[in-house]
Amino acid sequence: MRLRWVLPSTIAITLLLFTVVIADGRQESPELVIDGSVAPDFAEVADAEWETFVASFPALESCLGRVTLVAEYTLDDRARYDSQSRTMTVRVPGPKVLLDRALVHELAHHIEFSCASQVEMRPVFLAALGRDGGEAWFEGAEWGLIPSEIFAEAVVEYVLDERGRAHTGIGLVDQGAVDVVIRWANGG
Repeated sequence: MRLRWVLPSTIAITLLLFTVVIADGRQESPELVIDGSVAPDFAEVADAEWETFVASFPALESCLGRVTLVAEYTLDDRARYDSQSRTMTVRVPGPKVLLDRALVHELAHHIEFSCASQVEMRPVFLAALGRDGGEAWFEGAEWGLIPSEIFAEAVVEYVLDERGRAHTGIGLVDQGAVDVVIRWANGG
């Protein structure tokens, strides 16, 4: 009598596991979720930057997924990214040029966590900066020495077409490092 249930139970478990594996491997389409805290004019800026950002990373579209934008008036920093909730918080109000840069910078942090290939790109990026490939990615003596922050500013240069711009707290980003970002973004 017990054997009668073994085959149907095995089939049911196999189908359940197959469904979980397929769902787990499915990629989310890129999506920017605009929180209710974001004013319509900032939402328009954010939508335009999101479209530019996604278009700048054609090889990574399948891993970009969903990210949420929140506006905050009392944030100590210009912006921040929370990898657990996949949320960017940007201090408002601000001039469009600062909002653009803050959005793209935080989107760069988003892809650090949402695109596994970013980890593989890190040693090449660090080498382009003349640094040791084994260096801690999220640590540094000060903000401008943290590889993750330099990467985010290199992404800003690429996406906003501002090559060779001096960055506050960092200075000039080596253009070879920006080239690494561009190749990675385009699947090279």
